[in-house]
Amino acid sequence: MGVAVSVTIFSIGWNTYRFDYRVTMRILGVGSLWVGFIDLLHTLAYKGMGVFPSATANLPTQLWISARYLETLTLFSGALTLNKRASGSESASLLSPRVLMRLFHGIVLLLLVSIFAGFFPDCFIEGKGLTRFKIGSEYLISLILLGTGFLYWKSREAVSKTILRYLLMAIGITILSELSFTLYQDVYGAFNYLGHILKFFSILFIYQALIEQNLTNPMQFLIKEIADKNRALEEEITVREQKTRELEKQLAEKELLVREVHHRIKNNISSIISLLRLHEDGDVISADKAAIEETIGKLYVMEALYTRLISAQDFKTIPIDSYLETLIQSILPLFPGNERISVESSFVPVSLDSKTVFLLGVILNELLTNSLKYAFVGRNKGTIRITLTRKEKHFVLTVQDNGVGIEKSAHSTGGFGLELVRMLSAQLGGNFSITSTDGTRCTLTFPIPESLLSSE
Repeated sequence: MGVAVSVTIFSIGWNTYRFDYRVTMRILGVGSLWVGFIDLLHTLAYKGMGVFPSATANLPTQLWISARYLETLTLFSGALTLNKRASGSESASLLSPRVLMRLFHGIVLLLLVSIFAGFFPDCFIEGKGLTRFKIGSEYLISLILLGTGFLYWKSREAVSKTILRYLLMAIGITILSELSFTLYQDVYGAFNYLGHILKFFSILFIYQALIEQNLTNPMQFLIKEIADKNRALEEEITVREQKTRELEKQLAEKELLVREVHHRIKNNISSIISLLRLHEDGDVISADKAAIEETIGKLYVMEALYTRLISAQDFKTIPIDSYLETLIQSILPLFPGNERISVESSFVPVSLDSKTVFLLGVILNELLTNSLKYAFVGRNKGTIRITLTRKEKHFVLTVQDNGVGIEKSAHSTGGFGLELVRMLSAQLGGNFSITSTDGTRCTLTFPIPESLLSSE
């Protein structure tokens, strides 16, 4: 009867493993088949069966104790894998049913070869009874089963209370069965008979656990598994939210610090400008005064930049249109009589990184200053037009006036200001050119930054 139940356990586990990824149930199913197979040989080895006519009572006892070792290994392995789920390819996984079948087949083959080849220790001697190896093995098996029961109890959250109860009862009854088998002197004695009865009930409880898991109420375990995963996911989300809040707090503190640094730099630049203006109002020669004005113009480039950085939403990009417009309005008062000069401007609304914005600011300062200084000498009025447009994958900055123009020889040489413009244009990866037709037209064509193109 016990053999039939073992085969039934295997049949259920083998045909339902695709719907249940619990490794424990796979091990119990495959292990039960091979335990039942050795139990069948144990039954056939008795003298009355006539299958092994020359065998003594030692053979069925050896087969019995080897089956109990295998059963204990099965239950212990199931306890170790109670929290595991099968994953990956079935053919490649070490825990797939087919691989488990080969592993148990190999173990059983070694046991049978050792028994029938005479290597396995004697377990029963006619006229003397059980050997020390047999009795010691029963106690060892009982001790391992106690530890196995503790492992199942420790991992009780992985299974339902019903399955845990069935498995613990199977282990408890198996221990009582093993203890009973230490007491008999005759293979047909009462304790031997009692041990077999208890063994049948232990297999029956394993059968009930597998039925409960895979047939009676499989949805309960699916729902429990989903709930466990949801709970684990919620805990992970909570941890990540806490980390996100900490990072946001740190980022806010760093942004406040950066804004404070930018504010202090802006104030220092403003103080330097004020000191230069005081010095300019003093008794200085015209050459020094021109140098002071030029210096103040460059400082305005930096002051306008830091003003925008302070008010920007982030510190990576700055709206170029408002920055250049502010810069123009800061430069114009440096040149008395500029009211006779009309400055028109048009800029594409786009935000660029602070380095690009700074370089464009310095370039515009140099070109606008040159036009204000030299383009309208001897004239009562004039117009300067400044534009920043987009042409395919390039930006085009144009500063054009209708003044007296400059000599062609200065197009490629010029003073320090134009040389600085060419150097900064090269840093932008751009091309700078000058034409003199009805005034002076300075054109800078430079590529649109990759970060801006990728974000579009």
